[in-house]
Amino acid sequence: MKKEYQELMTTVSQQVAQTFLHHEDNLAARALLVDADIAEITRQIGLETTKIVVEHVRDDLVKQPQHEGFVIQKRPVIRFNVICGPRELSSPYVWQKYGGAKPLRDEMNLTHEGRSEAVTRALSDFGSEDSVRHAAKRFTEHDTYSVHSSTVSRVAKQGAEDAFVSVEQTLSDASEDSANASTPPTGVVESMVVELDGREIRTAVFVPGEQAQDRTPIRQAPKKQKVINWRDVRRGVARPLDSLAKTYVGKKASSPEVVSDLVQAAA
Repeated sequence: MKKEYQELMTTVSQQVAQTFLHHEDNLAARALLVDADIAEITRQIGLETTKIVVEHVRDDLVKQPQHEGFVIQKRPVIRFNVICGPRELSSPYVWQKYGGAKPLRDEMNLTHEGRSEAVTRALSDFGSEDSVRHAAKRFTEHDTYSVHSSTVSRVAKQGAEDAFVSVEQTLSDASEDSANASTPPTGVVESMVVELDGREIRTAVFVPGEQAQDRTPIRQAPKKQKVINWRDVRRGVARPLDSLAKTYVGKKASSPEVVSDLVQAAA
């Protein structure tokens, strides 16, 4: 962390402490509750600071040369979720006769009911460790505002799909680099520790029902039925004998496939 931020944290902490001590009574009896009160203060500070920073960057974007001649036609308000909580932001729509733009959306990727990377990471972590209902409850307890279980489900699934694509691309690139290399790789590790483990997990998919005429009562969409399968899941770990750094590979596949990917990743 930058030195300037450390100094700022010291200054702000002293100001918060002085204000808290001045306005709160009977702190000795409430000593076990003080941290919760201060946590709420710092959360509100985080929300307001985030709003100020985002709006300052947004205003700078509106003034940039590519928006010269544009006129702010309207200022809709969006609700964006950051790690400190949801925050309302003004998202100006700038327009001229050749078209319009929304800097907050187009250049900062902030959309209505969108989420910051920190929120997405928290939802993905909780959703991957527990049921979506319990994960939503844990998120509310941890980050002090509520999300629906369906939101946790969508974010966790999207995170898993993105991670799978990223890993597959990384392994594919490593395989191509190894195949196209004109000289043998340097720094080859002669001895490695390799561990493999596996289990079966219960998976389910929804498929159209056998009776095509069956429809849901409200939306009249084709009814679907749940098909349950048990899938093999394997995880491999590799590391050099003299290193604590590990390379992980995990997927719904057989052990030979995981071993092959692990060799590519550890090479």
